[in-house]
Amino acid sequence: MAIVVRGAFGHTARIGVGSCGARDSHCLADDHGVVRAGLRLLLGEDPDFDVVAEASDVDGALRAVLGHKPDVLVLDLNMPGELTSLEALPAWRSARPGRRP
Repeated sequence: MAIVVRGAFGHTARIGVGSCGARDSHCLADDHGVVRAGLRLLLGEDPDFDVVAEASDVDGALRAVLGHKPDVLVLDLNMPGELTSLEALPAWRSARPGRRP
């Protein structure tokens, strides 16, 4: 699973390069609904992208990744939750043990 992290000022980083198939499944995790809606709209224009889950906090993102096992997690670094986004990364990465980190 690849993890795309969005931080302050629009900076992004891609962590891991999974061997994604012809159609990539995505989970959008951001505490701002307008950001998730915009990303869903942009990704929806490409037939190779499929948004399978959304989350507005770290705990919801963890549940979404464990339940849906997406190829890509688009992640906001500054979201509410019991863990920080960075603290939850190991659990998200272990959700896809057959994928390259």
